[in-house]
Amino acid sequence: MTITATSRAVAFARFTHALASKTFADFPADKALFQPSPTDNHMLWHMGHLAVNYDWFASAIDGKPSVVSKADYERFGMGSKPVSDPAAYPSLPEVRRLYDTAWQRFIAAAESLSESDATEPACVESHGFLTDRLDAVNKAAWHDGWHAGQVSGLRKALGLKGVI
Repeated sequence: MTITATSRAVAFARFTHALASKTFADFPADKALFQPSPTDNHMLWHMGHLAVNYDWFASAIDGKPSVVSKADYERFGMGSKPVSDPAAYPSLPEVRRLYDTAWQRFIAAAESLSESDATEPACVESHGFLTDRLDAVNKAAWHDGWHAGQVSGLRKALGLKGVI
């Protein structure tokens, strides 16, 4: 088996996604909006945020239009702020479906990325965040790890068991 930069990046993205997903798996639904302080992001926001970013990273790789609603981008996207009002969000099962669907879109785009296209510019404007399409796969993996750490902190504050 030949290991390529793309296959290694996809494997790392799968690893960090699995870790992030574990932080959500047994999170109590009645604590989905728990914030130790008003500046902390709650679990529901993290899950929705990762979903809209999977969608954005997929577009950066494949150039296809977003499949996530504008409302979800406003609720969970870059610059959004979590609020404690449950009426401001879809239900936890709906956000989980968004998360799972967006992940499937992202991983399909990542797995279809050829080595020859990997160094092509990203298909979206990233304002310098992405150097190329392969960087979108790597940054998505980094982003999962970043948020898995934050959700792990929420788990710890609630006295839940660790996931590693």
